Amino acid sequence: MGPESTLVNIARGEIIDEPAIVEALATGQLGSAGLDVFANDPHIPATLRDLNNVVLTPHLGSMTIETRKVVSHSVV
Repeated sequence: MGPESTLVNIARGEIIDEPAIVEALATGQLGSAGLDVFANDPHIPATLRDLNNVVLTPHLGSMTIETRKVVSHSVV
């Protein structure tokens, strides 16, 4: 990936090296990132939050109608 690239992670926070992504974003080696999951949820490092080339969302990737139905049926 390079300066024109956008990294999107909606899978698991652990699959990316978060400190390396922060460095790549801060130095321009990576253009931007859209992150829905984080390595140490729910704690997001300030170094990541403070970058202006990052969009952070609170697990919106799991908010499908199907997932919500399954979750609602599992509540006792």
